[in-house]
Amino acid sequence: MSPEASRVGGVCATSGASHAVAEMVLYLPAPGAAAAAVRPDSAGHDSRRHLRRFPRVSEPASVAVSDRAQKGVVIDLELTNMIAVVTGASKGIGLAVTRMLAGEGALVVAGARTTDTLSGIEGVTAVAVDLVQPDGPEQLVAQAVEKHGHVDVLVNNVGGVRLRLDGFLETSDADFEASMQLNFFAALRATRAAVAAMLPRRQGAIVNVVSVNAFFQPDGLVIDYGAAKAALLNVSKALSQELGPQGIRINCVSPGQVATDLWLGDEGVAATVGRAAGIDPETIREQAAAGIPSGRFTTPDEVATLVVMLASPRTANVTGANYIIDGGLIKTT
Repeated sequence: MSPEASRVGGVCATSGASHAVAEMVLYLPAPGAAAAAVRPDSAGHDSRRHLRRFPRVSEPASVAVSDRAQKGVVIDLELTNMIAVVTGASKGIGLAVTRMLAGEGALVVAGARTTDTLSGIEGVTAVAVDLVQPDGPEQLVAQAVEKHGHVDVLVNNVGGVRLRLDGFLETSDADFEASMQLNFFAALRATRAAVAAMLPRRQGAIVNVVSVNAFFQPDGLVIDYGAAKAALLNVSKALSQELGPQGIRINCVSPGQVATDLWLGDEGVAATVGRAAGIDPETIREQAAAGIPSGRFTTPDEVATLVVMLASPRTANVTGANYIIDGGLIKTT
């Protein structure tokens, strides 16, 4: 592996290209329980329409729920009609989270600078907003409260990275400030607004999409990005102590390399490093994947699965945690 390629082995993204979202299916070995799991609710409706299940790795996402219902107990994530706000929702991980939450029955207010990709998704209200502007996150949360009356879930996903190929001395205060505004302050401001909306009801869940660069393989190429994500992780853990007694949970998900535009796009990490090193971007991608024990990048849907589980009341006593999804990249935590 070239020095240029190896130096970005830990670089990861919080936004990028979208992937099809599989239905969420969790398999629990319970022979004969499938029939009991599907029954009318109190209103006389088939409860299957409120349920999702996590796919087996070997099972195509297109397999019908009715077929899979014979294989295990269906688990309701209890997100139906919950109000969720998602930042950076128009692509990559954010779009996957938005679709998955909506598929679970949540009513999602999805914020991004452009919202074309959010059009037509049932249960999703798209809001065009610049989340880097100081009042952007508050406006997004305010629209959710105005439309639905409250907020149950906040997913802070917006973020991005710019490689610092010229080193530390060429990375200015303005560069650090820009990265902090996008990767830290946008989440901080959204969290402040969401917590204010959650406190009267004494319940809520916040999930921050962080990065392994917050604590693993700090690299000069992403020095400002890593610093911003480390700040977000630290604040999340601190807030979990203050907010836990008030019924509000806050957790983090830290991806490694994710198959999004941030890594694989025309201006992504692989292309940028490839141009600087005179190496084909596909070679950079292959070298990065070779350093991951699983041999591949994580998909946006896989990250979204963790995020949605942490947003669910099913994980009601999980707070202050940071879940890593990196294909085994990190050997110690």
